[in-house]
Amino acid sequence: MRALVFFALTCMTNYAAAVDFTPLAEGEYTAYKCYVSASDGQNYVRFADMQDLETAKKSIQGLGIETDEGTQLMVLDFLECTEASKLFINPQARKLDEETPR
Repeated sequence: MRALVFFALTCMTNYAAAVDFTPLAEGEYTAYKCYVSASDGQNYVRFADMQDLETAKKSIQGLGIETDEGTQLMVLDFLECTEASKLFINPQARKLDEETPR
């Protein structure tokens, strides 16, 4: 029984050491990007620097999308989100990301 408890504690300790559970310090942000659908029926890639993904989504949703013509569009749905340094899984999102100016 002691060996089983020791094994379980060793596994948990190794897992905790391998995964960083440290929250970002105040003022530190992560760059996120989201592939979204908008009220004009088009899809867009939008960026936000926030402390977590949920806050980034709220920011993107709240700001909406301004077109080149100055029209303000609503974000209807988040199709995919990831850290800005990573690739989208969706091929259309990946292609649009490459075409979207930073």
